[in-house]
Amino acid sequence: FGSVSADVGSSLSKVVSGTPMAFKATMINTNSYPIVDASLYVKIFRKLDISGGKLINGHDVVDQFVVKDGFTLGAGEKKTIDFTWQVPAYAATGDYYIATFVQSGKAFNLLGLTFTYDVVGNIFNFRVSGEVDGGLTFDKQSVTVNDRPFYFAAFPPRISKATNEVRVSANLLN
Repeated sequence: FGSVSADVGSSLSKVVSGTPMAFKATMINTNSYPIVDASLYVKIFRKLDISGGKLINGHDVVDQFVVKDGFTLGAGEKKTIDFTWQVPAYAATGDYYIATFVQSGKAFNLLGLTFTYDVVGNIFNFRVSGEVDGGLTFDKQSVTVNDRPFYFAAFPPRISKATNEVRVSANLLN
């Protein structure tokens, strides 16, 4: 874990909603052996305002996708992968970042943890200017399971098989 990096960047630091944004990921395998059946995966996050307190559940994920799948990264090899993200037409104005993840065999995480929001690989910050300032969002901070707070970056709660009902609640903000 952490022996492969995927430094991501773009020639743009600002983009308008509805337009494509080109990225370049420079991957380096620092191991003395090859990484086979590798995947480069990314998540795009919109930063939330945390001026009023601590952000427990992380920033909003607005997109996630596999950039390249099933390739080999040789021992000590450096490889560059170019890709484009189509910024959604009605993406909210704000600060965003892209985070990289590298897996082998779709099972072994070598950079970041694809199944969580809080352990990411390399990141690149950028800004989106759009037609809307807010929009409809899922308020992760308001989620409860059986009236207890749910934390997205923690182990999920265990619920007894004997429990007849599981109540999940969340707020949508518009």
